[in-house]
Amino acid sequence: MYLVRAYSWLLMFGPNGVLNATLLQLGVISEPLAMFNFGVPAIIVGLTHAYFPYMLLSLYASLDGIDFSLVEAARDLGASRPAVLKDIILPLALPGIISGSLFVFVPALGAFITPRFLGQGKVLMIGQLIEERINSLYAIGYGSAGSMFIVVTIVVAFALAFRYVDVDELGGV
Repeated sequence: MYLVRAYSWLLMFGPNGVLNATLLQLGVISEPLAMFNFGVPAIIVGLTHAYFPYMLLSLYASLDGIDFSLVEAARDLGASRPAVLKDIILPLALPGIISGSLFVFVPALGAFITPRFLGQGKVLMIGQLIEERINSLYAIGYGSAGSMFIVVTIVVAFALAFRYVDVDELGGV
């Protein structure tokens, strides 16, 4: 699934993609645009496309649980829209923001196929680094250290998340 999704981005925005071909045919540009030229922007777009629904669902569930009579009461008492957002909506939506961030952060940290395909060797993410060290250099210890780096990073992310939000609040989202 991830490979098909990444390939569709290349078919659309690649050097010989639909967008460049259309703009060349219309005479808008004289040479293909390098906007999706196998690098960090391509990986960001690919990973965002893959993991955005997880963040969106968490945010939707969190925002759906907010009692908007609180917002109306704050507006009736003279609070500005930015103040309502900062003082009412964001604190109540914080469990959804944190759970969505964790839902996206954990799999994106170990993403392998999308960065390999869209990065074309220009960008090396941790999953690719581990695979490269183990398969080409037979450095099992290096691969183990990279894997432990991922595990420690995830544990730290969860510890920081649980510092601001109770587990019960995350479970209700």
